[in-house]
Amino acid sequence: MDPLSISAATTTLLALVDWKKVMKGLASDAAGKGAKRLLSKLKPDESGKAAKQALTFFVQEFLAELEDKTPLSSAVPGYHDQLKHLIENAAPEITEWFQPETKDVDLGPVQRMWSGLGYDPLPEDFDWTLVAKNYARDIRKYVKDDSALRERLNTALQEQRTELLTRIAGPDPGFDLSGYRTFLRGECGQMQLSVMHKTAYNRQIELWSVFVPQSARASAPVAEIPREIVRQLRQEGHLTKTSENTADEEITRLRDSYQSSPIRPVLEILERERLVVVLGDPGSGKTSLVKNCIHEWLAEPVSDTLPLWVELKKYAQAPLHGNMPLQTYLGSASSGYALDANRVQQHLQSGRALIYIDGLDEIFDPALRSSVVGQIAGIAARYSTAKIVVTSRIIGYEPENLRNAGFAHATLEDFDDPQVLEFLHKWHAVAEDDAKERARLQTQIERALKDSRAIRALAGNPLLLTMMAILNRNQELPRDRVELYKEASRVLLHDWDAHRAVGVDNFGRHEKETLLRELAGAMQQAPSGLAGNLIERNALLQTCRKFLTGLDFTDPHGKAQLLVQQLTERNFILCPAGADRFSFVHRTFLEYFCADWFYERLRESLDFEPLKTVFRERWKDEKWHEVLRLIAGMVTEKQAEELILLLMEQDGRHEKLANLMLAAGCLSEVRNRKVVEKTNDVLRRRFVEQAIRYGPPYYYELYEEFSEAGPTRVKAIGLIAFVWRGPKTRTWLRSTAERDYDWIVRMAAVQELARGWKDDPETLPILKDRARSDADNDVRMAAVQELARGWKDDPE
Repeated sequence: MDPLSISAATTTLLALVDWKKVMKGLASDAAGKGAKRLLSKLKPDESGKAAKQALTFFVQEFLAELEDKTPLSSAVPGYHDQLKHLIENAAPEITEWFQPETKDVDLGPVQRMWSGLGYDPLPEDFDWTLVAKNYARDIRKYVKDDSALRERLNTALQEQRTELLTRIAGPDPGFDLSGYRTFLRGECGQMQLSVMHKTAYNRQIELWSVFVPQSARASAPVAEIPREIVRQLRQEGHLTKTSENTADEEITRLRDSYQSSPIRPVLEILERERLVVVLGDPGSGKTSLVKNCIHEWLAEPVSDTLPLWVELKKYAQAPLHGNMPLQTYLGSASSGYALDANRVQQHLQSGRALIYIDGLDEIFDPALRSSVVGQIAGIAARYSTAKIVVTSRIIGYEPENLRNAGFAHATLEDFDDPQVLEFLHKWHAVAEDDAKERARLQTQIERALKDSRAIRALAGNPLLLTMMAILNRNQELPRDRVELYKEASRVLLHDWDAHRAVGVDNFGRHEKETLLRELAGAMQQAPSGLAGNLIERNALLQTCRKFLTGLDFTDPHGKAQLLVQQLTERNFILCPAGADRFSFVHRTFLEYFCADWFYERLRESLDFEPLKTVFRERWKDEKWHEVLRLIAGMVTEKQAEELILLLMEQDGRHEKLANLMLAAGCLSEVRNRKVVEKTNDVLRRRFVEQAIRYGPPYYYELYEEFSEAGPTRVKAIGLIAFVWRGPKTRTWLRSTAERDYDWIVRMAAVQELARGWKDDPETLPILKDRARSDADNDVRMAAVQELARGWKDDPE
């Protein structure tokens, strides 16, 4: 029977239902269940209409399933009266699922009623679960399409939750502001160093004493998530606005808009805007920013404002969160300390409340997260003068809903050089008592930052910079990236206490590193590979089970669950990324452990060919370049030379010389460059003679030169300055900046001189000369920009 026939059969059957009996049963059920009956919160006519629509959907899906299992034309007459009778008696159990975000419908009571009333047996393969799933889908679509109904249902749901909470919570605890201050001081005052290194410091370091406010872009970024992951997230209901079919032009426009948005001090944005969402990567300092704002209130002896801090992770885990509106949680259960709800309400209404809602990404249930976003928007509208700050990781965040509610966005930037130095000065001032030791450590880490771009790149992340300061206390930071990443991961793994999770004492750092290698290897072999830095919970569990089984652990299934909990709650290498997926806390660690995964296989097999095959297959994919460079830093110098020569043999003209760019990157990872001196010289010569003269192997107009050839030439100049840094390159850059015939090459040389040799006494005169007299306007502009950036305090 086709859908039209099912619809007709539904209409015919419902016309026989005694609707007075149905409504009487619903009213009686509402009176008995009190606050639990959502439809009873609607007006009578709305409630009746919604109930009838819900029952219509149920009958349609019941008949569709029946039709699938037996011819409906012969089945309906036999079940007609029984289904009518079921609707009249089971209406309360069926309609209670008419909710704004219906997901998992349980028709078990209805199924048991069918059997208990002695109705004719249904076909053996009749699937009540499928009926429930399709019934839930019908309700979701119906409510979604009717905005007025959705708004009324959400209001009713809020009332329902408030009533239930009032019954459970009991009387207000009072407004103990002194106790609340003490509570917040304990919650927000101390840095959590134990999660990074148990024995690093035997003292507590107060967050405010080392806090350095970041800069931020006044915009939300375009999330770079692989299309297949975006598609899956949408199918599961985790994303509603972001579309895998979004036009590339629109993505480009949004990305350009983000890149052109101004960068300002984040505290300035928070001061200027009433409603702000702060976005950032893991470890970027979102929670520290919120806690520092709260500390500023704690530092005031008397304040007319009241900070309300909500950790959404705790809110989502609270037993009552499903029946507790966020606004009620603000007063009666916020962050574990209860306040008088009426006084909180007064502060909200008068604009004297500062609401900090931390960790939107920590809510993994899509329905609850959608509800929380709606409630935040509702609170912002209801209390039009209260300031609200929300924090979230970038992955999985959708800006539209809160942007439409009036929220501005601030995306945290990495620390710049002055901010890095400010943090380190503050850190050593409070972490080290001895002045000589303080000066030694400060000089040691500053030298490491100056000598290694790898270390400097990591230092932009506040969490990783803190790790480096801890690591620097016990040893000099390694200059090559492989050793740096190895030591950084050792710090993270030191206090993991995984043996407590799996019930053994011999689960050491070596085993943990092996597990993370296997995990990175599994992630890079997934369809999205290194593009995603995402792994689903089930895949993570499977990797852990396989690993534990290989170590002969008993009950690997149960212990894998505990191990994942350890990975995400006690260790900072992995972190939740939303939608029941996980990622390495920083892409650097994914790339390091992935490279180590390949290297371990080389050590086990002693066969170098598979590794060379990886280079042949992956050199065109820029997402793999970091991994391939790290591999070159792990193998012997001679093996690295083989890989570099292999890359130099490839024809990279159509790939903008990606083969040579990667070869130079691999060379920079070689510890002892003298072992590969001949290859080093040949590659440098190819850069000077060929790479900086690159032109695509196809026709282009002269005005297209910069867009088609410029990026490759500029990148080649940058690599010469980085890979072959020394007096010879400095002299070459001076000459190139002043006399090269190619304006693109001159411009790039000016920039590299200014950034790499700022303290050289000959650099400033060259920049001034280029700013005044270069024949090309773009070179003059580049020189002016570098003067303004690097010599802004110069009186000239």
